[in-house]
Amino acid sequence: MSKSQGSQQGMVMDFGEIKQYLQPLLDNFLDHHYLNETTGLENPTSEELSRWIYEKLAKAGLPNLHAVEICETCTSGCTYYP
Repeated sequence: MSKSQGSQQGMVMDFGEIKQYLQPLLDNFLDHHYLNETTGLENPTSEELSRWIYEKLAKAGLPNLHAVEICETCTSGCTYYP
């Protein structure tokens, strides 16, 4: 998320609001699903997964979306910037 100025509470967006956009992706495509069978994720690397999630969130209209970061471990991951 990116915004030049946060809310009065000091945050760009409440996690509950973000969850409204992310939860359908988790429920319908990612959580307990075989990623290789998901259109656009035939090769589900972290890089491809972060791109795919970004594109879905952008299409759903998540405001102030700047990038998507996927962490495989505490020291390994990737960030997708369009």
